[in-house]
Amino acid sequence: MTPWSWEVDFGRRKPARTYLLENEAYFRYKYEVFGRRGSFIRMVMNDSRDSQRFFCRADRIESFCGNSSMETLPNASTRLATQPIALLDDRRADHVDMIKETGICRAQKGPLNPKQLYMELKKPRYSTADTVTPSTGATINVAVPTTEPDAERRLIYITDLNRYTILALLDTASRQQAYFLRDFICNHLAFAPSIGVTIPFTSFKSYAFAFHLPYYAWRKGPVYFRDDRCMSDGRPLRRGQRLGFLDETPWGARVTQSEDCIYEAQISCLVAGLDDSSYIGYAFVDTYHNGPHNDESVTDYYEKSNMLGHYSMDPLSGGMLEADRPLWSPRVYFLRVLEFRFQSRDCEYFQDDYAFHKGTPPPSLCLAAVAKHVEEMKDQLQTLQHLEKVCNNISRELEAYLALEDRNVTMIQVRTSESVKAITFLAFLVSPPAVTSALYSMQDETRPPGAGVHSAVIDKRKSTSYIMEKTPLASFYGPIS
Repeated sequence: MTPWSWEVDFGRRKPARTYLLENEAYFRYKYEVFGRRGSFIRMVMNDSRDSQRFFCRADRIESFCGNSSMETLPNASTRLATQPIALLDDRRADHVDMIKETGICRAQKGPLNPKQLYMELKKPRYSTADTVTPSTGATINVAVPTTEPDAERRLIYITDLNRYTILALLDTASRQQAYFLRDFICNHLAFAPSIGVTIPFTSFKSYAFAFHLPYYAWRKGPVYFRDDRCMSDGRPLRRGQRLGFLDETPWGARVTQSEDCIYEAQISCLVAGLDDSSYIGYAFVDTYHNGPHNDESVTDYYEKSNMLGHYSMDPLSGGMLEADRPLWSPRVYFLRVLEFRFQSRDCEYFQDDYAFHKGTPPPSLCLAAVAKHVEEMKDQLQTLQHLEKVCNNISRELEAYLALEDRNVTMIQVRTSESVKAITFLAFLVSPPAVTSALYSMQDETRPPGAGVHSAVIDKRKSTSYIMEKTPLASFYGPIS
């Protein structure tokens, strides 16, 4: 069998003698063989090739069950032993067709307490006088046997699993159910999430589907519900916490004397069997935090199922499936129960004051709205990051442009300076003839005494040479001789 395929043998019925083994209580037989020595729970947990792995689990279950044993159950008078906590549905898929889907059912016993559940589970699942292979799809007019029909498909619904219920289940478990049920109870007490499929490699093919959904339930009311199921040190199995400190209104000024509380709770389901036609479904549901009268109680399910005009509800699915129109395939049934229980558990995380009191909803956002705003903020963050990159690019481009402009200005200044030098040089080249002309045009009386043309020319040359030596061009081109 590949990891993603279903064993072909599970689709075929097994020999009749294989089903008769379901009538034998495996752990009870082992306990009797050992001479009833020691604790029954310790023997159950140590009966494994990997007993060391279950050592701490045995401590937990022993701490939860205490000194209770099946011998103490008949005389127990506590509320845990006498309160109805279980519903049982036994039927077989005989005479099932498109018109009649119910199958053949055993008589409904109604809500059962741990002692009554134990007495029902002690009855044989399979009758020794009726072990022939059923003819599924036969006509509905076939005579029904006078004895109780075989419990090929058994559903056990239990609320607030306690020590007496654990003993009743383990004491009556068959060999094929024993180890699946033991691990299932351990995981339920551990308050840890898990989901999985187990198909052990044994001589008899069997399977188990299981899930555990722990959650926290928020409730508001005048009463704080404490879990009566306690460990040996007095700690409750499931914890609760008052949240009155969240309300800033003084206690005396409150309109209603109620407070918010949060509770630990868990929903667990196990479907284990030999093939597609023979299996048992277990469901453990914590309901203590909802009070004695709630929608998940066995009494409420039983009363609603027997109301006129109301269909019989399947408690394992939370009443979402009809008990008289069962899903015979164990895989399909398990997945449907998982689907409905996921939905009911998710609703706990959306509970608010409006859900409890049908009043005006508070101005708070649900998780979906918060998630939407988070996505919008992520989009805005991406936009801002893009704008930041654009601004950085613009800044770099501006710096490059300013550097280019500075270079252009520098080049213009250099060219201007060179042009000024050239103009100045040309001006000095042109100025001597102008000076000579000016001297010759002077009147005699304006000339210095004794100055003739020759002296004027000499003076002119001296003055020109003096001027050229004193100018910047003289230092650049050299003195003029």
